Amino acid sequence: MIKVISNLISKLGLMSNKMVPSPATNLLDPPSQVRGMTKWQPELFEKLVVLPHVDLPTKNIGWSNKSSTGNVFALLKDIKLKIPNFKSVVNVSDNDAIKRAILDPKMYEKMNEKDKQDIREIYEGTFGEAEHVLNYSNYTPSEALKHILPEDVEGLSSSQIVGHISYVQVRDHLLPYKEVIGQIMLNFSPRTKLVVTKTNTIDNKFRNLDLEILAGDPSLGFDVTVKENACSFKLDFSKVYWNPRLSTEHERIVDLVKRGDIVFDVFAGVGPFAIPLGKKGQVTKKNPTPITVYANDLNPSSYDYLKKNISLNKLKEDHFHTYNLDGGEFIKSMFPSVLLKYYQDPLESQDLHVLMNLPALAVTFLPNFMNLVAENDDDIVNNWTKKTPPLIHVYSFSKDGTDLAEKCCEMLQVEEIQDLTVKFVRDVAPQKEMYRITFPLQLKFVLKTSESNEQEQPSAKKPKISDTVV
Repeated sequence: MIKVISNLISKLGLMSNKMVPSPATNLLDPPSQVRGMTKWQPELFEKLVVLPHVDLPTKNIGWSNKSSTGNVFALLKDIKLKIPNFKSVVNVSDNDAIKRAILDPKMYEKMNEKDKQDIREIYEGTFGEAEHVLNYSNYTPSEALKHILPEDVEGLSSSQIVGHISYVQVRDHLLPYKEVIGQIMLNFSPRTKLVVTKTNTIDNKFRNLDLEILAGDPSLGFDVTVKENACSFKLDFSKVYWNPRLSTEHERIVDLVKRGDIVFDVFAGVGPFAIPLGKKGQVTKKNPTPITVYANDLNPSSYDYLKKNISLNKLKEDHFHTYNLDGGEFIKSMFPSVLLKYYQDPLESQDLHVLMNLPALAVTFLPNFMNLVAENDDDIVNNWTKKTPPLIHVYSFSKDGTDLAEKCCEMLQVEEIQDLTVKFVRDVAPQKEMYRITFPLQLKFVLKTSESNEQEQPSAKKPKISDTVV
């Protein structure tokens, strides 16, 4: 009995390193021994499989060789094996006279007999099968992790590539597998040279990450240059916030703003909105009307890279103003001057856009727009209805967006905000979505009341809009 069991185990390849062909069920799945791997052992992915193929004379597979059934490639297109790092069409002989198309076993089973007959008779094809070795490189990261993690464990919730860095979010239940996760991301993405995860949440005032290196060469550092919307951005991924998943939203805003407009970017970061807007509005002989940008960020590193990115993208700073202030201070100290500039010429066709992309907190900064304009500021008060009111674009997180209008009303101490719209931006996590709330700023929001005038204390002289605050 013991001998019978031993022979059976030996045949299954469990007592030696010898590989045996896998059973027909789940033929292309990794071997079961990868389940639960916490230390990277790529050799455990190696697997011997028997795959069907068809051998064809090279002269019969060119696109010019057609029949009533079409080209042979058309017949094989849907049944060729398609997995990462695997050539499904190879040479059989040294003189290239015969090509072998390796087929997906499941799709081959579904192939109708007429197509097989056409391949045999019209294209001189010969069906057969042969052994092939699969390894870890033949699986996508998600497929590999699916077979490594316990069956009831949720996989990675998010990952992104920024320059040479792959950032993955490793939740607590995945911590035992973080080394394996790092190696998988490093090996499966040719662009990735360094894999990192955060060790805390983005809850500090500068929105930067405390990063842990999971795999790769630490000497490469976190400085990267990325491209988005035809612009280049330098940044230190450990010191500033950057999310490539927002590129579509950045593009939407760039498309919305036209030449002649003014943009007031309260939380500008390294410039994903501001830089392409500045580039779009560059003054040329053909297009002398600029887009004027006021870009601010509290994070000194973000401010530093914002300045570098202005230079990197060869933008002139005549119409591009940068500030390193708290968002509330930026609104209170700079927005009245921007409003004055905007309303001094009521006949000029332009819009004023206010961008507030700090979705965790931006809504709480709306009260800073209140009580900014005195009743005797005639250029603003008298011309308010003669131009399009400033458009506020404030970003926020929500479960479904239904609570956001109420939040804005609460912050501005009103029951309703006219013409307010809520636009979905992207999914962030289960039960958490990002939205853009847009509404026209009403004069009554910014106008100082007599009560606020009595309570207001003398303040320092406000900086001019041409000043650059460091």
